[in-house]
Amino acid sequence: MKAWKHLNLEQRKLIARLLSRESKLCEIADLLNVDATSISKEIKRNRIITRNGYKQVTKMCKYTTRYPYVCNFCQKKYSLCPFKQFRYDANKAQEKAYFLLKKSRLGVNLTPEQFMKLDTLVNKVLITMNRFITSSKIKRTSLFRFLPCIAILPTVY
Repeated sequence: MKAWKHLNLEQRKLIARLLSRESKLCEIADLLNVDATSISKEIKRNRIITRNGYKQVTKMCKYTTRYPYVCNFCQKKYSLCPFKQFRYDANKAQEKAYFLLKKSRLGVNLTPEQFMKLDTLVNKVLITMNRFITSSKIKRTSLFRFLPCIAILPTVY
């Protein structure tokens, strides 16, 4: 196994092709030199609902509740299958992955005035906390357990 890396579009296209050919999970993982769990999570996370099925059906298809999690190779996918149908689309999966990767690296969108206001507020809270800690005999770690308001402040880059 290689060190953890994001899957790229070519790897996702290979996953889609191999799903259509009914390849086993371990075969796909070996070809991509990735753990089988990563492939399984990738498919389940990025599958797309193509048809909702019939409303009165409460059961789930055995192919969508465990590997392969999609109907890419199913013979009934174009017929009257009563179940909710899923497919894996490599391009859509890549777009979603890129969006999440980009979104996770964005900071808080603040104007300089908003940033200064937030900075002033945080500094006041920290100064007050520091005074309280130095004037009392409360341990620093126990004080932070009772300050959930600090946890809701966004990370500013």
